[in-house]
Amino acid sequence: MSDPSHTPGDSGDQPTATAGDESRSGGRGRERGSGGRSGGRLAGLAARLPAVEVLLPVVCVLAGLLLVGSELLDTFTIENPEGEAIATIGAADRHSFAFGLLGLLAIAGTVIAVLASSRPAAVGVAAVGLIALILFVIIDLPDAGASDLILERDDAFTEGRAVAGGGFWISLIGAITLSIAGTLLATLSPTQLGRLQSSQDRPRPARDRSSAKTSRPNEKETRP
Repeated sequence: MSDPSHTPGDSGDQPTATAGDESRSGGRGRERGSGGRSGGRLAGLAARLPAVEVLLPVVCVLAGLLLVGSELLDTFTIENPEGEAIATIGAADRHSFAFGLLGLLAIAGTVIAVLASSRPAAVGVAAVGLIALILFVIIDLPDAGASDLILERDDAFTEGRAVAGGGFWISLIGAITLSIAGTLLATLSPTQLGRLQSSQDRPRPARDRSSAKTSRPNEKETRP
């Protein structure tokens, strides 16, 4: 005989989870797992990327090499009205190798600033870049595209126009790059300059994938 006090709504049994509920919870678990894995990949990629401070000395050295290399090229090519090259003007003869000397000073200053954690040396690198840029604006830039009478081989005068050559553009790129990178390097403190050397010497630890796998909770075991 059934108990009249027992009704279907007062049943103490727990509701049974349906297949749809299990599939939805499993999908949410997979989404959380994939999101965690993608986040871990992005974090690992960001950890492997070098900081901006580490790149500054490299950029300064490359800019100094550009200034030295520009002195080995022609700053201008003189062309007649027909567009024929009738003469060239070398950068070393035009600058008396001043840009090359500035490039060597920039490289030496960058090395001293990093190895000795010397901020005055970093300030010197910035000053060298500004000097190179000022010399370029004063000496080379006004003559770009200038025209004048040129004495040709047959002792006849013709109009010649100065066309910027490879040395012109490379010295411009080197001077601008050294000015910007050197100024940023000069803003670093001696402590930050010292960390540049330690970051170059310190080996990067390899990622322990096995520990990462074991630390990740198993979805099947944690699912109720």
